[in-house]
Amino acid sequence: MTFSPHLLIRASAGSGKTHQLTSRFIGLLTSGEDPAGILAVTFTRRAAGEIMERVLLRMLSATRDPEPLKQLQDSLVEAGFGRATSEQIEIALRGLVDQLHRCGVSTLDAFFARLAIAHTFECGLPPGWTILEKDQLEAVQAAAIQQILADGGQAKARILMHRLSRGKAMSQVADQLEQIVSHGHDKYIEFPYSAWQNPQMSPRPDDARVQQVLDLFNSVTCPLTKAGTPKKNWQGALTRLGTWFDHPDGADALGLFKSGLALAVLNGESKFDRVEIPEDIYISVQLIIESARTHIASAIRAQNIATRELLASYDRYRSIGLHTRGGVAFQDIPQALAVASVLASADTILYRLDASTRHLLLDEFQDTSLLQFAALRPLIEEVASDSDGGRTVFCVGDPKQAIYGWRGGRAEVLDLLQDFLKPGSDQTLDASYRSSQEILDGVNTVFGSLPPAGWLATDHQAIRNWCNNFHDHVSAAGGPGDAPGHIVLKVAQQHPDREIAVCPYIDAIDEVERIIGISTECSIAILVRKNQNIARMVAALRERGIDASEEGGNPLVDSPAVGRLVALLELIEHPGDSTMRFAVAHSPLPQIARSIGGFPDGDWQDSQVARAISDTLRRRIHERGITEAIAPLAEGLAQICSSEDRVRIRQMMEQIHIRRFRGCRLEELITHLRTHHLSSPSGSRVEVMTVHQAKGLGRDVVILPELAPDWFKVLPNLLEQRATTDPSGERWISRYISKLERQILGEPYLEMNRQARKSQLQEALSVLYVAMTRARRSLIMILPAKKPPEASAAHLLLHTLGEGQPVTPGATLYERGDAGCPALICGEPETLSKEAKVPQLSTPSVGVVQTPSQHSATFSSEASFRARSVGTLVHFAFEQLEWAADLPPDIEELLSREYPRLSPFIEETVKLLAEAVQEPGLRATLDRTETEQRLGKCDGDQLVLEREVPFCCNTGDDLLNGIIDRLVILERDGRPIAAEVIDFKTDQINESSQQTAEKHADQMESYRLAVSKTWGIEADRIDCRVLLVKSGELVTL
Repeated sequence: MTFSPHLLIRASAGSGKTHQLTSRFIGLLTSGEDPAGILAVTFTRRAAGEIMERVLLRMLSATRDPEPLKQLQDSLVEAGFGRATSEQIEIALRGLVDQLHRCGVSTLDAFFARLAIAHTFECGLPPGWTILEKDQLEAVQAAAIQQILADGGQAKARILMHRLSRGKAMSQVADQLEQIVSHGHDKYIEFPYSAWQNPQMSPRPDDARVQQVLDLFNSVTCPLTKAGTPKKNWQGALTRLGTWFDHPDGADALGLFKSGLALAVLNGESKFDRVEIPEDIYISVQLIIESARTHIASAIRAQNIATRELLASYDRYRSIGLHTRGGVAFQDIPQALAVASVLASADTILYRLDASTRHLLLDEFQDTSLLQFAALRPLIEEVASDSDGGRTVFCVGDPKQAIYGWRGGRAEVLDLLQDFLKPGSDQTLDASYRSSQEILDGVNTVFGSLPPAGWLATDHQAIRNWCNNFHDHVSAAGGPGDAPGHIVLKVAQQHPDREIAVCPYIDAIDEVERIIGISTECSIAILVRKNQNIARMVAALRERGIDASEEGGNPLVDSPAVGRLVALLELIEHPGDSTMRFAVAHSPLPQIARSIGGFPDGDWQDSQVARAISDTLRRRIHERGITEAIAPLAEGLAQICSSEDRVRIRQMMEQIHIRRFRGCRLEELITHLRTHHLSSPSGSRVEVMTVHQAKGLGRDVVILPELAPDWFKVLPNLLEQRATTDPSGERWISRYISKLERQILGEPYLEMNRQARKSQLQEALSVLYVAMTRARRSLIMILPAKKPPEASAAHLLLHTLGEGQPVTPGATLYERGDAGCPALICGEPETLSKEAKVPQLSTPSVGVVQTPSQHSATFSSEASFRARSVGTLVHFAFEQLEWAADLPPDIEELLSREYPRLSPFIEETVKLLAEAVQEPGLRATLDRTETEQRLGKCDGDQLVLEREVPFCCNTGDDLLNGIIDRLVILERDGRPIAAEVIDFKTDQINESSQQTAEKHADQMESYRLAVSKTWGIEADRIDCRVLLVKSGELVTL
């Protein structure tokens, strides 16, 4: 092994993290490593797909063209591998394709999910669990909060809210609880109960001590002015302090420290109003501080304990809600794996996943949470400790791009990982293959000179710590450095009758128009901080006639056609909703319904007619399922819509099918359809997205119009004290404590606040860094024409790039390069929206086979729905049979329990089955002795029966996957030598049985190839037979 056994790369934006990882992956393959032994994990499906796509494309290109071959060879040598030949790369590529179904390139969440599926019992997860959608989890959260409020009635709820708010009046109670559980549930999991029991309580000063200090206080005389009169500030301050001594138990001690003499003592000042503070005053104020500390500690401790109790109740009701729905959230899985120590059981993983991880490749590791790291740690430790055995850990990340702290991501996991590696196993990359040098010069100016004088003075150490990971960026050789680039920081123009804060957005749209006018091919991204501004910006762009979309697509209901169909669902759920009645009545849907037939007559806007229509559709949903009930109306609407709307209708029907709607209420499905985003196949080269959504992307032009908000205003929800150097050290967690309260309580709350501020401030710096480094050729930053807040990105840019110039409307504060450089960008012309083709949702072709109980989301007829329903029930019934054609006596109950929605077809199915099992052909098919004769069984041979057998294999040209209804394998000396594949068909027989069966010849041949490839049986020893259920005949193909 010539390459580095372990490697941690801290790679700056655009420096080729994915290139490094894919080179490592390919190098391992060309070195003879089994693809199934390589686990590569990242954080988004898009990134995982990009990794596999680049691996396949780089290897395939290297086998076909000398130039890509040389580039790949150079990359492999740079990564420490040998200079693989074209033949070696081709062999490795073939091996990868053959093992593609076992290849471990996925998101970290998907890897954890695979492990949890294989260890459901150990992880304590419900059988058959699934990952719930965002709207389903929101519904679980809302139900849990409502249950908490319902517990014990209003009186208990008031006590709870009083403790949670420390006695302050609260409005929108459910919203307040939602905020607490959203921010605190992960911390409830992470921190033990003892960590919430703080601050430590101290006794109030006793009466004797109070009297003693009072005597000292009374001995203090008020300082006089030159005229011999008492100084007013001192007189007032002494009077306020005296009120506390009058009523030490009832006085507002905290209020004394908001200003005046008490605050001066608290801050350690020696003078007040230019007069030395007497020692007796210090002693008096210290006594008041002790009293206030006791009072504050009691209130905060009660609040923290109440918060923990709230989170415990929420966790309990949330678990019930998840169990009821048979699902979990992604964040539940690493916790379950960590608790069960699944990754510490290598032998169990090998057995259950049929894979052993020899090489671990970790991408974007700075986004890993401590909980995820805890779950992954045993595997990291195991692989890292076995470098002598040829096992390796490879990790790429960048602490400067750690922008997911709000969901648990912690950049320090890079340091935790490094502790497992050998010294010298790390390197840095700062040369960018993405951005032009002009943009990089601007990035260097901003982040290389932090912090500017006077900016966030109390946080300079945190800022310097972030800067320790920043080194000057340069454009890499072979990158865009030779192409002209552009960067500008400017002040927005004044626009009549528009607020100053809105003007940068208007200028951003003007810039988009300018760029589109000079370039037909460059990609443009407008980056904002808040999600709610995305839709507004897209709408504003479209008003100008600019085709724009949101990253990840727009909501489906942006399509008017989909909007009307969703309104119809709303009408089914709420027939009394006059708004929905109007929307549906003034759409083509009533006319389409009349042409289909079977709907009540009358004006759909009439409340009685609307209720009748609602009842009709609800009955059809119950009988047929929602896809079949809505499909005729959707199909009719699609026929009269634009191509774009037809695509969106089909995407909507796909979502309805994927959601597998159950139950009587449509609320969750409607919410999903209204909020779910999908990309239109036609695409758009102008996108609006948040900075977080832009992570991992690069665009030719990036525009930043939202720089004035307080990016760097830090207000932690929770304060934490973690064990740092001493793992056994005390850990505390607390609700947020004000600055004045922290001063009075002292440590550890001062340090806890510093840690929280440091974490959030560094994340805000990372967000700005990510935003600026998304641009390839042009970066346009626009400030409003007003003095920016100190904690804003605008303030930082103004005092670094802008060198503190006046903020004058239309002024250019910093500019490098040519604003016309986008005109030089060339590439493939984009397909116009009107040319977008509507994808056909048809049954997969030969080579990709579906189990008969699964159907694509097509708009089907009532007859096809009935046929598929009967087929589904028949297949389930036959799955219960082994070596006899005797149906279970409770077959009707089994079918009803498994498929309640198909109850209208169960009687018909049972009758069909009862007749079929009497047919000699079917009885012979299921008879063990006759099966042994058909396969040529000898003494000592064994029959292995499998039902509903999933498979996935490569046969050269196709990747076959599907499910075989019934598979019998004949084994001799433990080796498969022959097989019988049986497929059950409920086709209507209008011709001969042989002709009916031969319609499925291609499918059965694909089964033969799959069994031969998977089990290593000669193809001529595999018999494929079709059992025609309606006639009971068995036909051999």
